[in-house]
Amino acid sequence: ARTPEQETVRVINDTLRASGMNETMTYSFAEPGDIERLRLPAEGLGLAVELLNPLNADMSVMRQSIVPGLLRSVAYNQARGVMQALLSVKNIQLYEIGTVFAAAEGRKKAKERKKLAGVLAGSMRDAAWNSPAVPFDFFDAKGVLENLARELALPKVRFRALSAEEAPQ
Repeated sequence: ARTPEQETVRVINDTLRASGMNETMTYSFAEPGDIERLRLPAEGLGLAVELLNPLNADMSVMRQSIVPGLLRSVAYNQARGVMQALLSVKNIQLYEIGTVFAAAEGRKKAKERKKLAGVLAGSMRDAAWNSPAVPFDFFDAKGVLENLARELALPKVRFRALSAEEAPQ
């Protein structure tokens, strides 16, 4: 039998795949400035967990967020046409369920948490003779999240538009 956590992960995977997304796995190592470069809020992330013996200077901390790795994966694949070769399109729909790490003053062991992140890039479908390619937008992502919230029976999920000052740039 599955544990409750394993069952939740199964429901998430099934729902996101049914929504057209593909699961990926990125490195648990990250660049020290990833969070600042993306202008993600550092609230609740804790301190970065520094590696004592990193493989290289670019990946010298454990990741605090899955988002930078996903965006790096999209950029890498689009720049090299990898997704084009696999899917014959330049449209990417990825998600990852992974562990993020946080340190705290006075604590010897890092705190580990499971997180979910996703990215939509390109368009839902290629242009055809009778319809143009329509780029992904907020409502495509909202639809995926609404499906997931319904399947997980999450109560009272609301969406709120950010003001220009609140949004990462």
